[in-house]
Amino acid sequence: MGFLDIFKKNTEKSERFKEMQLQAKLEKMLNERNKTSNERELERFHEEERQKMITQNLKEFREHRQKEDQETTVLSGPNMFKGKGNMMSGKATILNGNDKLFSVKKGTKSKGMFFK
Repeated sequence: MGFLDIFKKNTEKSERFKEMQLQAKLEKMLNERNKTSNERELERFHEEERQKMITQNLKEFREHRQKEDQETTVLSGPNMFKGKGNMMSGKATILNGNDKLFSVKKGTKSKGMFFK
């Protein structure tokens, strides 16, 4: 009898829920009919503006989240290829910025500390 009792309770709940939905729908229809056409139109415009703002805020939030996610991944981690000491960035590093150590690399004939 346990299964039947559970099934009976669930069906009673769903019937009550359906009744409550119908009641809410009827109340909404009555409220809409009591308003003037100008009030309904004004509310419609307000709702459209609210939905636009929600869409815009959601878009900004998604872009911000996507940007954060890209910065925290392993391959494109924070400043992995953008740092000052990066050999690929073309900025001064120890390999191409120290003339005493690597003067042969640039084609000069002077003797460097390691390359003679």
